[in-house]
Amino acid sequence: MGKPFLLKHEGIDLAGSDPYFYAPTELKITYVSVGAPDQLYGSYGNYIFAQMTEAPYLVFEFHEAQDHSLMVKTGDIVQKGAPLGKPGATGNSSGIHIHFQINNPKTSVFDRPAVNNGKTY
Repeated sequence: MGKPFLLKHEGIDLAGSDPYFYAPTELKITYVSVGAPDQLYGSYGNYIFAQMTEAPYLVFEFHEAQDHSLMVKTGDIVQKGAPLGKPGATGNSSGIHIHFQINNPKTSVFDRPAVNNGKTY
């Protein structure tokens, strides 16, 4: 869904019939950005940065959320399964989706299933 070849694209784009996207694990919301116009070149659009509340403290990013749909604010602690917002087409996007990315806070992007003590995130 991200426009090809414009920027480095790490993570995955998710689109489907569910009107919301959800917290994959308990998270602390570390940053929320709103007010980005649709299809803005080089932009994450409306996005959320969050970090796991327990080890391994992975950092989660959710980009291109629908305008006025984010349901969290910086500093919130959200439980696994809590709705965070609605997929959208804000930012560098050509269609409705949510860009999902997992980063290891000590290294580069970690965009494959994260496993800790037998739990997959």
